[in-house]
Amino acid sequence: MIIPLKDTKGEWLNSLNAEWMLPTTEEDKVLTLPVSNLKIPVAFKILQQDGDPDGVATTTQQPHWFAPITQTAEKLPAKRSPSAEPALVNASIGKALILGERISLQGTPKMAHLGAAIHALIATQFINDAVEPKLLAEKVLTSYAVTEHISVDDALSCVTRFKSFIDHELKAISTQVEYPIEYQLPNGQTASGWIDALVETEQGYIIVDHKSNPQSSASQQEIALKYSGQLALYKAAVEAATNKPVLGCWIHFAITSGAVSIEF
Repeated sequence: MIIPLKDTKGEWLNSLNAEWMLPTTEEDKVLTLPVSNLKIPVAFKILQQDGDPDGVATTTQQPHWFAPITQTAEKLPAKRSPSAEPALVNASIGKALILGERISLQGTPKMAHLGAAIHALIATQFINDAVEPKLLAEKVLTSYAVTEHISVDDALSCVTRFKSFIDHELKAISTQVEYPIEYQLPNGQTASGWIDALVETEQGYIIVDHKSNPQSSASQQEIALKYSGQLALYKAAVEAATNKPVLGCWIHFAITSGAVSIEF
């Protein structure tokens, strides 16, 4: 046990309440135990240093911290939305077809609801091959609350014209609707979305995207070019997943009854 001479009342000794443990002089050779009064041998030695201890040489150093950032690199987002892709500068119009008469709309529908209804209507008619297409169409239009803006017959004519277009113009052997894709770009970004219609032909695939813009037919080509970036991303995803070429990309205008192909 080592204790400083100047302080023989350390906290740990006080907690033991055992002052009898400390000899009083260096000549003490025994300690007397309390209660039993037994004596046990001890050796008590006073250690004292002659002179001051040698000093330790010290050096002063500036604290280290990270160097300030002088140039920052722009970080790309991890995910890209195909529908948010900007138009391609090199995109051009290939073909522009008129599929029929413009669909008449009543009132002022919310175009987001109408567009979603047209997408759902085309998809359900392709998937279900309904015995009673009118009944199915009415359920879809009702669920999107657009029955007061477009009639069931007019809505179904969008489907009929689209089927005729992919059969006769695109030579489809099969068509997948609302086809999900997830694609990792060469730079590591991930893009995911749904292709409205992926048309398979004997030579490869054709991508079709539905739009319900009510603008005049004269503006179809200008509108179609705005979605060139979206279609280009879909094209890259399909070719990477299937190892088959995408032969064309089309915008189908369901309300104004037209189809425009985009080349890039």
